[in-house]
Parts: sequence; C-alpha cells; structure tokens
Amino acid sequence: MKKKLNRHSALIFFTLIFLSSFSTLTSAQTLHFLYKKSIDTPKKVSTDTYGNLYLAIEDGVIRKYDPKGELLNTYSPAQPAEITLLEAWKTVNTFAFYQDFQQLTLFDRQLSKGETYYFSDFDFGFVTMAAPAADDNYWAFDQVSFSLKKLNLKTREVFLEVPLDLVVSEDFTLKHIREYQNLLYFNTSIGIKIFDLFGNLIKTLPYTEANQVNFYQNNLYFLGEGTINEINLYNSTTKTITIPEGDFRFVLMHEKTAVLFSDNEMAFYRLDHE
Repeated sequence: MKKKLNRHSALIFFTLIFLSSFSTLTSAQTLHFLYKKSIDTPKKVSTDTYGNLYLAIEDGVIRKYDPKGELLNTYSPAQPAEITLLEAWKTVNTFAFYQDFQQLTLFDRQLSKGETYYFSDFDFGFVTMAAPAADDNYWAFDQVSFSLKKLNLKTREVFLEVPLDLVVSEDFTLKHIREYQNLLYFNTSIGIKIFDLFGNLIKTLPYTEANQVNFYQNNLYFLGEGTINEINLYNSTTKTITIPEGDFRFVLMHEKTAVLFSDNEMAFYRLDHE
C-alpha cells in the first residue's frame, strides 16, 4: 500500500512539473502610480544595477537620474549625434554605440567623455549594432559580412566571428543586442534569438513587437501593446502587467518599481502582487 501511495504521489508531482513547464501566466502584478517627472523625449533608455536611469535624448545628449528621478549628470556632445544603443548595466561605465559614425564610446559614472573607438580601425564592413560583453569585450553585428563578431579593444583583435547566414535563414532587422547570464539575446524583427557565447543559436522566442528588451533577476521584459511582458528565462513562464493608457515608448524595472517613459514624462509605479 505504501509503495502504491508513493508511486501515485510521484506521478502527481511529475505531472505538476510537466504542466508548469507550459504555464503561460504567473501570479498577477498591478501597477500603483507614485509620481512623474518631466523629461525631454527619450530616444534610448537604460538602467544600472543601482536603479539609476540613463536617457539618450536629441542630438546625443545623455542624462543620468537617480532611482527617484532626480537629475545627477548630463553629457552634451560637441558634435550632435544619434545614439543607436545606450547600455549602463555594467555600472563601471556607460556604453554608447553610434551607427552613423561607426563608433562606440565609453563614459565614466559621471558621464565625462571617455574613450572612443571606430570600427573602421578594426576592418569591419558596416556595423548596425554593437553592445558590451560581460568579459570587458564587445559584440558587433557586421552587416556587410552578415556576421557576429567579438572584439577586444585592448588587443585590437576580433577573436570570434560567426557567419549568421549559416544559422539564420531569414532576413531580419536587428533592433537590440544584449548579453545576460552567459547568453546573447538578439532582438529582431522575426523574434528574440538566443545564442550561447560562442555564437551557437539555441532557440528563438516568438516575440517580434519588442522595441527594446531588458532584464531583471531571472526575467526578460519588454513593453507591449498596453502591457509589460515578462518571460522567465529558466521555466519559460510568462506574465503580462497591464499599464495605464498612454503613448509609452520604453519601460525600465528595478526591484519593486517600474518606470514608463513617454515623449515628455517618466512615470514611476510601484509593482504589487495581487
């Protein structure tokens, strides 16, 4: 009798595990409005591990705010430039990629002008997206060779090159690259493609609407149509958080706070479980 009970209990246990792997909704969360701050129209946004907020606005101006939205620092370039990608997750520096100028620039914590590197110095064709790697190297997608490359700025060496036409058969527009927890995420017009750090394609998430993907703890999240969409990276469960009506461009999350960005405001909300 005891053996039968144990088998039955084990069957229930593994059935629940199996079903949970196909779960599409976790515990619900709601947004509770806290306050808002006036801003210039953000072109790109990012956050660091402390919850500071970074906004790239018109002409390549970068502004850094503390987690409550108080302005800390501003960088104004001598020459106006459009920032293609802004990343601050490494905290020790802020990364900016400029497609038009084929350059990347690293700023310090105060947004003082740092080091600038040009991809033409490394025999690249035309880089449409670049991003920092966790090991202090840099990823770049070369449109001419249709390849993913990894670059060491100190040795001035491209030490990894992966021809993507061998692993991706469809044409796509690349919107964002982000390395997170030893994986590389390509946010494209045909889905979010996940690679290992050697350039091997692992899988594709069927989300094409994300303008920018971000990460917090074990979740990938992005702004959808009237929702914040979250995907757990390890069990693939998803959830949606309904947002207020408005023309929001971006969302950033840190701890129990979500910040929604529109053309002239950033609105702060508290995340609560129902």
